[in-house]
Amino acid sequence: MSKRLLATVLLMIPGIALAAGSEERVVTSVDPKCMQRAVEDRENSLIVAANTYNDSLMHALKRRKEDVLEAWALAEADRREELRKAWSTFQKSLSKARQTKGGSVRETWKQFDRRRAFCGQKASQAEETGNMQSDLMW
Repeated sequence: MSKRLLATVLLMIPGIALAAGSEERVVTSVDPKCMQRAVEDRENSLIVAANTYNDSLMHALKRRKEDVLEAWALAEADRREELRKAWSTFQKSLSKARQTKGGSVRETWKQFDRRRAFCGQKASQAEETGNMQSDLMW
């Protein structure tokens, strides 16, 4: 009976309270400061993912340029093979960069969803903070 009374009293406190004997957070409203920190972390992580992707793309393009220029310096018989290799290497590099970016974006949004819930924002309110699909498109 005392645990029930304590839980009732804790729920009456505005904002956030810890349930008795539990590490879970009982949230009665959204904590704006908490959401600001969550959004800040999400956006910083997405910026890092974008920079990493762009760096990988630039490296792949520069390598392709060098490989194609070198191939054009060869005799025709060797040139075709080297051109094919250059484009194949480029495609593999591009594919790897996209996979890495996708994994980073998905993990960032998973972490944000956990933080969002911890801050008190309901899943039905998630559209107020964007979604992962738009970040997977770039």
